[in-house]
Amino acid sequence: MRPILLCVPFLSIACAVDLNVGDSTPNPDGSGQDDALAGNLGQLLSDGADLGDTAEQDDSDTTAGAPDTDAADTDAPSGQTCTPDEWVASNFSVPPDALSCSGTQIVRFDAVQGLWVGLVHCGGTAMRIYLSANETGPYLPALDVAGNGQDHCELIDPNFTIPNEDDITSGGCTACATSINLPLEGVSGWYRAFFGEAFVYVDTTGAWSWQTSRIDCATDPAVCVP
Repeated sequence: MRPILLCVPFLSIACAVDLNVGDSTPNPDGSGQDDALAGNLGQLLSDGADLGDTAEQDDSDTTAGAPDTDAADTDAPSGQTCTPDEWVASNFSVPPDALSCSGTQIVRFDAVQGLWVGLVHCGGTAMRIYLSANETGPYLPALDVAGNGQDHCELIDPNFTIPNEDDITSGGCTACATSINLPLEGVSGWYRAFFGEAFVYVDTTGAWSWQTSRIDCATDPAVCVP
């Protein structure tokens, strides 16, 4: 008898099976051959069904409890909630002067001062500092009436100290620096004289004493991204 090629779909492979097994000498009337063929075909189908059940069981065992990759959420994280005392990106207007900068802007609420602090990057870690009573502005320059802003790093770095008001590095920040001083006359702003004092609003500055500068506090504040 010729071998019969049989493909059983649920076995996922092609099967070459010689069904001429069992009784090698069939009855003259062919009944033995038919019985052998039917018996072997039935056994093959039964074995295939058992293998299919086993494959399904094995598959369920290995994937039980695993993430459903088809239904995985691929949306980007929605961000985080930023508190008012954290720096966030902003875009505010400031009055122009000889030391104005045009870099990125960030703001935060300073609970000690009760004011919003706005920073404008000037390159590297140098900044211009502005203050406002409201988050939306107006933002006006932070002024110093006993220097040119050396103690203003307190608004950027909470660990900053300055034992000598005339030396921005006296508290240990050896990389801290100020630019040339700039007197701002006839403008509105927020001023103080010494480290730790509250800033006071002035509607119109007088001559010379209300000064500012670009301040480098040797740090670039971390920005919260909502």
